[in-house]
Amino acid sequence: MWLRSFSVEGPVVFQTDWGMEFGGDNPKRVEEWTSRFLAPLGGALRRYPKGRKGYNGRVERSHRTDDEEFYAPYLLLAKSEEEFLELAARWVYVYNVLRPPPITPLLGG
Repeated sequence: MWLRSFSVEGPVVFQTDWGMEFGGDNPKRVEEWTSRFLAPLGGALRRYPKGRKGYNGRVERSHRTDDEEFYAPYLLLAKSEEEFLELAARWVYVYNVLRPPPITPLLGG
């Protein structure tokens, strides 16, 4: 709904692992979650192939960066929900625009 409130009209696909928060490996839960939350907004759920944890590596790395560079140092500074949302919006900008790209090793030799 947040995306829709900013006029994002195209299909929205959530790519996840097989975690219980998205139904785990129970097809009934997956269908219930999808029909209840995603289908009304034109959304869909896609999941990584089982046993392919590497598919989720970048997401997990960004979560770690969020934890270390945003939540740990700034979360307790927010005195209200509004202040937290302002800090979070600033963090998204810092992460996506101001933060230098990760250093990648040079290939070859």
